[in-house]
Amino acid sequence: GVKLSGGQRQRIAIARVLLKDALMPRVIVEDFPAKPDDYDFEGYSAAALVIYEGSTFGAEGLRGEQGTSEELRLSIIVLVRSLRGNDGAYGLLRDVREALHGVSLAGATGLRPVSIKLDGVREGVFQYQLDFAGRLPALPAKTAGVLVPRYR
Repeated sequence: GVKLSGGQRQRIAIARVLLKDALMPRVIVEDFPAKPDDYDFEGYSAAALVIYEGSTFGAEGLRGEQGTSEELRLSIIVLVRSLRGNDGAYGLLRDVREALHGVSLAGATGLRPVSIKLDGVREGVFQYQLDFAGRLPALPAKTAGVLVPRYR
């Protein structure tokens, strides 16, 4: 498996708790599954799957992103059988955005949604991906007694 840094574990745990608070008991919330296409969410109206750098999805390879050294990225896959209603895709996408928008994880600025896209429909299950990003504070570099922000 992939080794996670303390910050990555913290971001995933906080995102999972926030999503569970907003979506449970109607939606199951899980971490970085191997293949969301085959994910079984029997007994729930939908699933919200938290992904990060190192998550893999079959032949497609890496889907989760960490972003640049100054950016924190978090992706959520939403699997749902319906489009309308509170348990449908439109309501769940709204609930995920509201649960994570503006949240500061591991010292970053508040998360903002950067993309929402339909990844596909398979056997009556709609798969959406929501990407969030937040800026991490620059680490200062000391140069001749003057602190200068360091950007990569």
